[in-house]
Amino acid sequence: MADAESPRSNSFCAVTITGTAAMVIPDALLDDRFRDNPLVVGEPKFRFYAGFRIESPSGDLIGALCVFDSEPRAAGTVDLVLLRELALMVQRELASPFTAE
Repeated sequence: MADAESPRSNSFCAVTITGTAAMVIPDALLDDRFRDNPLVVGEPKFRFYAGFRIESPSGDLIGALCVFDSEPRAAGTVDLVLLRELALMVQRELASPFTAE
């Protein structure tokens, strides 16, 4: 992606964090929530998205670990167990005390 940031109103992650399970969108052009989204109709032209929410150590929902593609994909092409485990690894890292070497 060329841009490092995107408005939260365009964010797939903002929707992902409202659920407790992985969010998988096989083709964003066919999804009522995202078909007109600037990230779908314009660059980077998201078509496939899969994400799992990330919580801060205090329990706040702060974002999502996600994968995306410019081509549609079948929902079964992403390993949701691995995606969840990676998101949980990020959460554990956030909860780990920082130690300077």
